Amino acid sequence: MSSLITDTEVKTFRAANMQEAIRMVRDAFGPDAAVLSVNPVKTTRFFGLLKGEPQIEIIAMPGKYMQSRFGSPAPSPAPTSNFVNPRQAQLNDAVFSTTVGMNDVRQAANEFGQSPWDSVMQGFQQHEIFGSVQMTSALYKAYTSLIDADISELIARELICAVTPQLRGEQLNDYQIIRQALIAETTRRIPVSGAIRPRHTGYVVALVGPTGVGKTTTIAKLAAHYSLKERLRVGLITVDTYRIAAVEQLRAYANIIDLPMLAVRSVPEMIQAVSRLRNLDLILMDTAGRGTKEDDKIHDLKTYLDAASVDEVHLTLSGSSAARSLCRAAETFSILNLSSLVLTKLDEAVGLGNLLSLLRWRRLPLSYVTDGQSVPEDFQVANAAHLARMALGEKD
Repeated sequence: MSSLITDTEVKTFRAANMQEAIRMVRDAFGPDAAVLSVNPVKTTRFFGLLKGEPQIEIIAMPGKYMQSRFGSPAPSPAPTSNFVNPRQAQLNDAVFSTTVGMNDVRQAANEFGQSPWDSVMQGFQQHEIFGSVQMTSALYKAYTSLIDADISELIARELICAVTPQLRGEQLNDYQIIRQALIAETTRRIPVSGAIRPRHTGYVVALVGPTGVGKTTTIAKLAAHYSLKERLRVGLITVDTYRIAAVEQLRAYANIIDLPMLAVRSVPEMIQAVSRLRNLDLILMDTAGRGTKEDDKIHDLKTYLDAASVDEVHLTLSGSSAARSLCRAAETFSILNLSSLVLTKLDEAVGLGNLLSLLRWRRLPLSYVTDGQSVPEDFQVANAAHLARMALGEKD
């Protein structure tokens, strides 16, 4: 193995976010790539006259130079801005490695009077990526695992900065301890409201949300659960008269479970329907899906909900949607006085980093989650610890 690093083997990667930059490094050098520095960079456009979008810059090299990390120093190549002293690279790799112990890092750093350590870490500390956190290899591994789980860079940094003060001494070098702390912190950030508990007869609960998120199927699951398992008297109302198939689907469920169901097409019909079902324990209301740009239709829906004097309004969103779509929907439907969030289609979701982004912006408690089409099985009361593990990429 050559002891020299050529100028073609040290490469700079720039991307719009940390996840994409890490992917580029791994595509180029594999999973054992040596990261030399990580820095946020500013870009310009239109001949430098306008500000561009901020980017993340990673300087990396192949991991093959790290095999003899603490042997005799290898000769340095001729000075050039693209060359890296192999011994310096060995130390840098130790900082970011998931296997090298911190004692080895400190020993190597002492040989350089601590300056290499400072050089490697300045991308985190001088640019305030992690504030005042003293980064260790285990913390960095935990951070990249959050990025790999599709958690935004902002939230990943916040989580790392939140758990670090809770850890002491060698705990900061123990990846498993850090992961458990991250799960606990994420659990704390996921509010839950618990199951629906009717507090009076004629208790009205409406499900609202965009088209195609599974509101009708979720209504059927709730109806079956409260009727067959909780032994409550349940009635159904649908305002989704725009889609005949949705009305017939809910009517089929109602016939199977033997529940009364009414379809309404106007505000007076809504008032009449609620009055007819008022003696029941629970009235579940299905509504037509609305797009995030259909403000007029959502205001019309509010008129129906006000006429029904609803007790709870559960925003229903798909767990497979992008974070931006979830946030936009939460903003659009917020005029309906939302009380809880139902997250559907978890079986189709790649991860739940999108949920953490939504909850950071709007702390709406979760009531239920669903993970399949089977009625009434594939739904559960939301559990914060379970959702936290899913968000961090933990396997059941």
